Amino acid sequence: MRALCLTLLLAALLAPGCSDESPKYYTEASREERDGVHVLKLVGTPFEMGLQHGELMAPELAEGVAFVEQDSLFSLFLPLARSQGLIEDALAQSYPDVLDECEGMAEAARRAGVPGWTLETCIALAYGDVILAFVQDLVSPGCTQFMAAGPASIGGRLVHGRNMDWDRLSYLIDHPTVIVRQPTGEIPFLTVGFPGCVAPYNGLNAAGIAIASNDNSADPAQDPNQRGRRGHTQMIHQALAGCDSLEAVEAFLRGEPHSRATILGVSDGAQRTAAVFELSPSHLAVRRMDADGLVYATNHFLDPAMDPLDTNPKDPTASTACRLRRLEELLPPDGRESLHGQLDPARATEVLGDRYGPCTGETAPEDAFDTNSSIGTNGAIWSMVFLPEERTVYFAGGEPPVPLRPYVGFDLDDLLTGEDGTPDPPAPPALE
Repeated sequence: MRALCLTLLLAALLAPGCSDESPKYYTEASREERDGVHVLKLVGTPFEMGLQHGELMAPELAEGVAFVEQDSLFSLFLPLARSQGLIEDALAQSYPDVLDECEGMAEAARRAGVPGWTLETCIALAYGDVILAFVQDLVSPGCTQFMAAGPASIGGRLVHGRNMDWDRLSYLIDHPTVIVRQPTGEIPFLTVGFPGCVAPYNGLNAAGIAIASNDNSADPAQDPNQRGRRGHTQMIHQALAGCDSLEAVEAFLRGEPHSRATILGVSDGAQRTAAVFELSPSHLAVRRMDADGLVYATNHFLDPAMDPLDTNPKDPTASTACRLRRLEELLPPDGRESLHGQLDPARATEVLGDRYGPCTGETAPEDAFDTNSSIGTNGAIWSMVFLPEERTVYFAGGEPPVPLRPYVGFDLDDLLTGEDGTPDPPAPPALE
């Protein structure tokens, strides 16, 4: 049934159509710049899209090589991965589409004189979530997500908010990139990432499915990480290219073996619903949108069967626990400062930028970046609001503090038909 649904969806999205009103998608790769964001459009087979990516972003890939070699964190990444045989795992366990795209990008980099951007570099980054789990998680867990619809939002509209928290990584901060892929025979999709990113942490497809990941750590005593399995960021890539419903995403995730603990937020615009998938090497649980029209996550499992299987929170004042507590104050109808029933893109950005730490009782200053105490100050380097029904994302990036910067809108439908992709309105309206 899923194959039939996908076939029908692709026919509607990609066929030339029977009238002049049918959308016609772009046929050539291109690169644009808008409001500090690189906008990259790719089309064709995975290898062809890799070639296009490498050709159009060669200067930025050269910067990426320098970053990987010089950054205090990532300079350790490849040596540690090599020492533990994780590069071999990455090559063996990557999906063919991901491997082919990395091969195309490496070939383009070679032609452009960027020797450091090799297949090894590309595939290690595309398998990075797994590699980081086996090199003792070089970064602390981060990211906040919430999804609201029905009684929680204005007009019942599905709103999916997401902060991507990490360290102050200059390459990602300097080069936020919206990548639109139009893969042959699959669903077109948009990801928010960086030059050279094949396996995304965030994305939205033309069927109205949005997916993003939150980090977690498996408890080695209960559910240890497993070698020889796929990575979750690559699963996001595969799901965006092949899944047209929340049910299809669930079926896909249930059919895959998992290497480590991760949390995925998935929203479905066509059905105005969403779920949080709690994944570990041995278990999978699904927390669906509740009767209040809400589901949300930070960096620890909440399903009772999953709770013993991770190592977070380390203590009751850990960031993941404090951010969850703040979501519980802001989102449910009985929350202390409830925004229930008022959630829209503007209110979503308010939640993502919230600087109050419920564990400390203090509000962080506007220039705070990584206090580990609030939603908006947990090291956010990208912030975004997905509107899956409209196939639109509002994105804030650049120099932190990111959630207080202007959000820039990208309309996937317009991007696919050759427009500049500016939605209406071009940004969430200012709150009164």
